[in-house]
Parts: sequence; structure tokens; C-alpha cells
Amino acid sequence: MLPSGIMTRWSRGSPRWSRRLCLACLGSTAAACSLTWDPDERRSRGGAGVGGAYLDAAVGGGGASGSGATGAAGSSGSGGECGGQCVTVPEGWTGPVVRRAEVGTPLCAPPFPDTVLTLNHGLVTPGACTPCGCSVECAVVVSTFADVDCTAEHATFDVSSSCMIQQSGGLSYRPSMSLVCAVTPAQPEPLTWTHAVRLCAPESVGGCPAGACVPSSSDPICAFRSGEHACPAGMPQRYVDYLDADDQRSCSACTCSVTNKVCVVEAWPNLAPLCQDTPPPCASSANGSCCPKSAAANRWKGAVVSNGATCAVAGGAVVGAAVPTGARTVCCTQ
Repeated sequence: MLPSGIMTRWSRGSPRWSRRLCLACLGSTAAACSLTWDPDERRSRGGAGVGGAYLDAAVGGGGASGSGATGAAGSSGSGGECGGQCVTVPEGWTGPVVRRAEVGTPLCAPPFPDTVLTLNHGLVTPGACTPCGCSVECAVVVSTFADVDCTAEHATFDVSSSCMIQQSGGLSYRPSMSLVCAVTPAQPEPLTWTHAVRLCAPESVGGCPAGACVPSSSDPICAFRSGEHACPAGMPQRYVDYLDADDQRSCSACTCSVTNKVCVVEAWPNLAPLCQDTPPPCASSANGSCCPKSAAANRWKGAVVSNGATCAVAGGAVVGAAVPTGARTVCCTQ
């Protein structure tokens, strides 16, 4: 039993760190307590807490959340003391992040390694469509006649380059060409962005009493939120980036007309099963001649001898517009 007023002192690790305990004598409860430490020596227990940041326990008291004789230490921050800088993110905003913007594909890297959001900046909407395409197809057409001088038309049909069976009848025929424009529709030129953007979160470097602890870096610290907003105090640099774009553009219809009708074809009837018969000189459309044929000839073969036809194209103008969507306002310290 210690006499009344005797104070007990013990050392813990360093001669500069001491506790002094004042005890009431004769088994009574502790009446007073004092704690002293050297201000140059601080012991962190999981970051700067609220009450009891640098102490484990005290008799009859303690941290802000302590109670009773055991005196539990007050709550402390997570992750230890901040190894960078403490940043307060404004209410309603998400962060802290850094903003990486590149013409190519930006990458998040230490000390901000984690991708939070991938965005786009600077929508470029081309005001043109790809050119309309136009080509002239020359087809072989045969007209047969019931007489020998091509006056009483009997039937008209297309003839391919393959040997084909066509029960045409008639005693004469005349080959001709048919010109058809083939149109390739125009398409809007693709949308592009001036920059690809990534928002990158920091790696853990400790805790702060309030706000977030971020690594020391030359990168401006940012916060973001959905929609378009003015920037909060302390983060004056404003960017509006977007998730995507709504492309409502189309192209007006393409039209094509033949401007040079130059095409030579030939066609002839065959009695041979594989169309081996030699075409007569009148088989060419260039002659415009009436050709005799056997009424029994039921096989036909045709060919395009030359095609110099050309066409003129029109249309293919941009109609409508594209607008960016999914706005995110990103505000940075600089």
C-alpha cells in the first residue's frame, strides 16, 4: 500500500516519454491523473484521430469516446499519417482524382493508378458524307420477231454470258444493250473527339483528420459530378467531358444518270447444246442489224463486248446533327 500522495512514475521506451499516475491512498479510487510527452516525439496509431491521437489509455479518463475506469482511446483516422496532402472534396462532387487527357489513349499510372471513369472531350462532327458511288451496268437484251425482217416483235428478254434456254420462237432477232445505274449510298463521315479522357484515383498513402489523403504530385487535383455545373471554390479549372454522342446525321439520297451511252453487246441463238455456235456478224448491237434465226433455236448466249458508259451522280449531303451525351463536369485546382 502506497502512502497518501506518493506518485508512481515509469518509463516506456524513451526517457522523454513518461506517464505519471497519481493514486489515492488506502484503496480509494484514483483522484487525479496527468500525461506528459515531448512535442517532438509523436506516436501515430492509425492516423490523427479524434481524442487520444497519441495515447493508448489513461486511468479514469481518456479519448473523446472513452468512458469509465478503463479510459478507451478516441477514434482515429485510417491508414496512418498522410504521406502526401489532405484534400477536401466539395459536397456533391466525387473525388479526388486526376484528369488524364490525350490525343491517343490515356493511361492511369502511379501514384494515380486506378481508372474511375473513361470520357471524351471535344466532339468533332464532320459536315460531309462519304461520296455517292455510281457505276453503269451494261446488260444484253434480245428482241425476237415473228417475221424475217424484224418488224413484228414477238418477245424481249435479257441474255447472260452463260448458255441459257429460252423458248423464244420467231424467225429473226435484234440484240441491244440496256444501261442501268448502280448507286452506292453515301454515309456520314465518322465522329471523332479531340481528346480521350480518363479520371484516375490515387493509391493509398495514409489518412487525414478530414478529407482524403492523396500522394504529392504535380498533377492538379480534381473532382467531378454528373451534368454541367459551375466549379466549386478552390477548383477553378473547369472541363466538360462526355460519355458518348448521339449521332442523328444521315445523308440525302444519291441519284445517278447515264451521261455517255456507249456499250456494245452481242447475242446469238444456238442449236448446239452448249452454245458452241459461232455468232454471226449481225450479232453485235453496234451494227443494229436484223439477224435471221432458226425457229428451232432455243438456246441463247450473250456478251458485253465493250462498256464505255459513264454516269453523273448527285446527292449525299449531310442532314441532321450529332450532340454529345452523358456530360460530366470536371473541376481541378489548376
